[in-house]
Amino acid sequence: MAIETVEAEIGQSLSDTIDDYRLSLHAAGKSKSTQAVYALALSYFDAFLADRGMPRHLSGIRREHIEAGSPMSATGAAGTS
Repeated sequence: MAIETVEAEIGQSLSDTIDDYRLSLHAAGKSKSTQAVYALALSYFDAFLADRGMPRHLSGIRREHIEAGSPMSATGAAGTS
């Protein structure tokens, strides 16, 4: 009999909160394009986390996961040295 391992996931996943975030952006008066771009960026980040087996629940996402998915270099600006 195979034993299935289930990772404890506490709270909501990033993908579960994107629509709520869009609603908060709308309430804050952000443009539809801003809402769409921010939601798309979060969707891409969620896919990045999934592809690399990183945590996708908000309680498990840490600074190193965000930095790993950031296009910014260690110097703080993309493409600079």
